[in-house]
Amino acid sequence: MSDDADDPHAAWREWHERRAAAVSAPCGPLALSGTYWLADYPEGRIPAVPGLRRRTETGMALTAHSRLSAGELVFSFGGAEHTLRVDADADDGSLWAVFGDATAGRSSYRFRFLKPGIPDARGAIAVDSDRSPLPPCAFADHFICPFPPPGNTLPFEVASGERRLKAALATGI
Repeated sequence: MSDDADDPHAAWREWHERRAAAVSAPCGPLALSGTYWLADYPEGRIPAVPGLRRRTETGMALTAHSRLSAGELVFSFGGAEHTLRVDADADDGSLWAVFGDATAGRSSYRFRFLKPGIPDARGAIAVDSDRSPLPPCAFADHFICPFPPPGNTLPFEVASGERRLKAALATGI
């Protein structure tokens, strides 16, 4: 996070750099991390791949980070109040939501994530829709993604943030 919390442009540039690095990281959705066989890693830790794996009778179990339920994010847009259900990341307390909007399935992917960060001491937080990344399942079918819960489809267009993949341009989405 930027030392200067009052400079939203610097904070956005910093977020954008981190997002670009995360998307192209070895485990990011734009990179193939490799093919691994669990038998080669009996302790369950595959290098550079998050989580702990172990054999089960039916295959494999993955232990990953858990999330805590946080509640609701209430904000104003277009003269109306809107509410999104949010969760808090168990590691750092930052909020995140799965949401749809009026562009869903037309000019953007079916849904996206919203990651506004950590609320301040008063519980207030800036909602920056520029920080709306696509879910991992937008990049490959083998990812499992949560769908927006009931009520998390906004009745207006969110024209900012990550919207669709280059390949989707050819198919009209």
